[in-house]
Amino acid sequence: MKSMLVFALFALACNFASAALVGANLPLGGAAGACPESDGENPVYLLDLKNRYVFYECSNGQPILMYCNDGLVFSPKNNTCDFPASRCGAFGPVGECPKEECDAPAFLRDAIDMSVMYMCVDGEAEERQCEEGLLFDPYREACFTEL
Repeated sequence: MKSMLVFALFALACNFASAALVGANLPLGGAAGACPESDGENPVYLLDLKNRYVFYECSNGQPILMYCNDGLVFSPKNNTCDFPASRCGAFGPVGECPKEECDAPAFLRDAIDMSVMYMCVDGEAEERQCEEGLLFDPYREACFTEL
């Protein structure tokens, strides 16, 4: 079977369809926080509450949706998109939140309910629920219809 390349509008480049469209096909949760009313000297970036493949850049008090390139996730510590493995050590289905400071939140799946995840922030777990009918995949750090 031939692999097909597609143009990833958000990355302005060609890539395999499975990689190029990951962030665009996931549900959004909205910006984690509010933008300042006016732009400062340095840009302000906000996480999305559900989708780690996107982030928001504040412009004149409004959050503007931005997409990370193929398979990268937003790191609020560095205000850049980065590989998930370079962030923190809480990967895998079930575990404890890391105690060290991380570049971005780490995610864990609930031991019983696969539609529940925990977002680790500063060593503390915050429970999150996937939308109805979706299951959390800790390796892709997002909710999907199938794992």
